[in-house]
Amino acid sequence: MFDATALKRAPEKVIVQPLKGRIKIHGLVVHGPSVRTTKGYRNKLRAYSHILSTRGERATGHHVLIGHVQYAQHVDATFQQLSREEVPDISE
Repeated sequence: MFDATALKRAPEKVIVQPLKGRIKIHGLVVHGPSVRTTKGYRNKLRAYSHILSTRGERATGHHVLIGHVQYAQHVDATFQQLSREEVPDISE
């Protein structure tokens, strides 16, 4: 990573530790090879979907709600497709 830059890394400061358990990254939960949205975000998405289905374009900020729902659909579709393929477990 640093080879193409003028930055140098100090060998005594390079430590590789295995990931333990799950980690949260930008609203996603990463646990081994699986990735999903957080429970809190899924609950918000369920509310957003309900608002869009009941109010449609009359919903306040409907374009923002649609964006959230489409993002979650993209995450689910992408990682379902990746889970069908051979994905290495990075937690080891």
